[in-house]
Amino acid sequence: MKGNKAKWVKIISISALVLLGGAFALNGWALNPKGEKDGVLATVDGVRITQGEVDERMSAMLGPQAAMLPPEKLTEIRQELKGKVLDSLIVETLLTNAVEKAHVTVGDVEINKVMAKLKASLPSGMAFEEYLKGVGLTEMELKETLQRNLRIQKLVEQQVTGIAAPVEAEITAYYKAHPSDFETPEGIEVRHILIGVTQEDTDAIKADKMKKAQEVREQVVAGKDFETLAAEVSDCPSKANGGRLGVLSRGQTVKPFEEAAFSRNMGEIGPVVETRFGYHVIEVLDHKDAGKATLAEVKESIAQHLTQQKKEQAVQAYIDSLKAAATIVFPTNNSPATDPA
Repeated sequence: MKGNKAKWVKIISISALVLLGGAFALNGWALNPKGEKDGVLATVDGVRITQGEVDERMSAMLGPQAAMLPPEKLTEIRQELKGKVLDSLIVETLLTNAVEKAHVTVGDVEINKVMAKLKASLPSGMAFEEYLKGVGLTEMELKETLQRNLRIQKLVEQQVTGIAAPVEAEITAYYKAHPSDFETPEGIEVRHILIGVTQEDTDAIKADKMKKAQEVREQVVAGKDFETLAAEVSDCPSKANGGRLGVLSRGQTVKPFEEAAFSRNMGEIGPVVETRFGYHVIEVLDHKDAGKATLAEVKESIAQHLTQQKKEQAVQAYIDSLKAAATIVFPTNNSPATDPA
């Protein structure tokens, strides 16, 4: 549970503000002044970005799993990230400066609304004070961070105001140019009951579990409700959903399970299937042939995608204009290798 809480602390702090559904995310608290460990990597209109800030951002991105990586792998990943992180901090600095010049304001009502959503999104059992401790902020500092981020959000949203929705010709052209995007593979809707095995199980224990699985199958065949039985005896987390695994396509499950499931008729309860996870009682609820969605079926989603694409392009053009107008100095060949995303 502790590990999950740490993960949520990271997710919520980084996702407190996501602009334009994924164009890029701003982690505002990382803009606070930090130590100048190992010197200045870039100066943006007089604002210094230090190695310490880049290191802190990379640590936030990598999270607790960084401690489990071999040292040489961690060094390799950090080297790959460094240029992208530096460029991200440059963009954030440019946007922060632009917000001040544009005199963008955010009221207490807007900040409190975001605070309320953040508190409501915390995992069960995590106190707000615990979250604050995890991100290293007081409640007042968090509000100040949200205010900065919301001001930037407003500024960026101004750049996409008035973007026209795609016309029919654009939607049709996209559909024709990306045929594979709208193909659906053969799929089956499946539910199962698993009698799980472990590596420590002896042959005798496995034989008993196989016998139990066969008894479960006989109960299903005799008419006992599948979902009730799954909730009672299955060792798969899907038991909470009556054993349902949703719609599966080939390659998503282990081979014995796939072969058995895809060869079954709907509603048929075949023999118990053995996999490395244990013994499965499988029922296929629906079979969907491979096909392709029609233009009418995907027209709305294509329109949304193209609109989002136009917004991201407008934001990128705005960022490029800020870069072109700024004085950005890299003291020691620290120019980022990639463009901001």
